[in-house]
Order: sequence, then structure tokens, then C-alpha cells
Amino acid sequence: MPDGQYVAAAFDSTLITQEYNDVWQAVRLHVLRVSDAGAITSDIPVDPPEGQFFTKEQTVLAGDGTSALIRFRHATAVGLLDLATGAFTTISTHASDDDPLYLQAALSPTHIAVYHEGASQARVVRREDAAGAQTAVTVPQYGTSTAFVGLVGGWLLTSYRPPYGTTPGPGGPLLATPLAGGAPETLLPAAEPQIAQVRPSGKPWVQPLRRPAAAG
Repeated sequence: MPDGQYVAAAFDSTLITQEYNDVWQAVRLHVLRVSDAGAITSDIPVDPPEGQFFTKEQTVLAGDGTSALIRFRHATAVGLLDLATGAFTTISTHASDDDPLYLQAALSPTHIAVYHEGASQARVVRREDAAGAQTAVTVPQYGTSTAFVGLVGGWLLTSYRPPYGTTPGPGGPLLATPLAGGAPETLLPAAEPQIAQVRPSGKPWVQPLRRPAAAG
């Protein structure tokens, strides 16, 4: 690793690293390309947009081999980082407060979703026009649990983390709400809280669930 850089995320042979100042503030990102032998073949420095700076923790919200969603110190926006050029597209979050650690984001081949925990809606944009018009999609709530969002095709997924100290149980449902509007559908009656986004690689984003064969 170049001196003074620390890995924040990795996507195949691309690394996103952070550079700190003397008081350990994250002042710059770098997009590194790495060869199969481990040599760094390119280093693109990335400065934050004017009026923003990077968070020290959980800087990368989501990403794939071409783009990454970057968390800033102010929760008013997130940045879509082009990993080929180092250029940012700023996406407004409509966050209810300025704490960026309550921001979530999801990235699919066609859409970007941004959600501030506790809000009743997520903001969704077309990936090809990230700075364009946003669609507000209702995030179903489940008691006092915290919703987590994901994206699959034309659907916003939500799962739920129960409050800390809750007695262990089956967990909340996994729901799918159409981006075009409409009531949510239940995919699973109980699911783990967080949603892991998986790159397509020519395969479906969600594999169909198969019912186990009956015993005997």
C-alpha cells in the first residue's frame, strides 16, 4: 500500500483507500488499480465535493466494479463515485438530521436507493441519471425495529433489526415494495436484518428459494 493510505473497500482488482491528515481526519480517497501480482498500476486521488468531507468510519455505503456510494460528513448528500475517473455525482438524501451514520444506500444495475434510518420513505433514482428526479418509495415499518433497504430490479427490499436488548426470536419479515408504487409483498415471514447486495455477473440478483423435499 502507498504510505499513508488505508483500505476502505475492495471491488475485484480495484481498491478504495483513505488518506488522513495529522489529526486523523479522512481528507482524501484514492482509487487504486492492482495487478494480479499485487502491483499498483494506477492511483486516482479523489477530493470531496465543496462543503463536504469524508467520514472516517464506514465511508463506502455500497458499490460494484464500476461505481461506489460514498458517505460524507454531512448527511444531506451521498456521492456516486465513478471508479474509472474518480468523478463524483452528488445525490440528495433528504435526511431528517445531519448524522451520516444513520444513512443507508443500495446500488443495483439500474437504480440507487438512499435511506435515512427512521424515515418513512427512501429516495430512489435511476443509476443512469443519478442527479435527476427522485422517486419517494414508502419504507414499511415493523414495530420498533430498524428497517434495512436493498434493491432488486423494480423492487425496494426491506428487512428489520429489532431494538438492542430484545429477546431473540424469528425476526421481522423480508418485504418487497414496487418502485412504481403499490403495496409491499412478503417474501419471507422472518429474515436476518441486513441485506447483502450481490453483483449480477450474468446471474439473477436473487436466486429463487427452493422448498426442501419432504422427509421420507
